[in-house]
Amino acid sequence: MPRFDDTLDPARVAVELFGEGSANGLERLFAGADLEPRVRLACLLLSGGDVAGLRHFIAQAKADSRDVLYWAFEYDDQAPAALRRYLRR
Repeated sequence: MPRFDDTLDPARVAVELFGEGSANGLERLFAGADLEPRVRLACLLLSGGDVAGLRHFIAQAKADSRDVLYWAFEYDDQAPAALRRYLRR
């Protein structure tokens, strides 16, 4: 997992990864998770725009949000080419 930029706007990233009109569907996925915005951002980035991946990372965040925060913002690994624009500079 790469070191993504944790200052990005989760709503903007959601639209970029999942497309316009995805907000309602994404809110349903996050419903009941009570995750802070930085954790939501981590889940979105780690999913890479894949709904099954997003479900997976939301479940991981519910269990222990520190895991997804570490994977997204601390663990140093090569990001997929399509997600490199979200890396820290």
